[in-house]
Amino acid sequence: MADVFISYKQRMRPKVALIARSLEALGVTVWFDAELRAGKSFGAVINSELGKASAIIVCWTPDAFAPEDGSEVSWVEGEATVARERKVIVPILLERTPLKAPWNMFHTERMMDWNGDPNDPAWLRVLEASGKLIGRPGLAD
Repeated sequence: MADVFISYKQRMRPKVALIARSLEALGVTVWFDAELRAGKSFGAVINSELGKASAIIVCWTPDAFAPEDGSEVSWVEGEATVARERKVIVPILLERTPLKAPWNMFHTERMMDWNGDPNDPAWLRVLEASGKLIGRPGLAD
């Protein structure tokens, strides 16, 4: 079970990997789909990890709302819905993105220009929010 699940569009994997490494450097366990193993059911693994994570970081980009595989809702928006319902959502913007309800009702950190700086104010706020959810208040300190 990971402390943090990261939801994102595949093309953003390099930035998500940087987020994951930065969290792991602080002793936070992280899961994102780079850890999927051949032969595993994609949906089953994701649903299991979504249900167990203490915090879910949702990475918004304009294409995060585009459904895939004939679905009505994108994977990112579906995962964000689970995070919202479980009250464990930590939304961030990786690119300038117009958010519609209900997503515009959450404070969303602007991480568009974040380059891994551990002292970046937006990153510190992400750590603060995540830390509270995973039982590590003061994670940003």
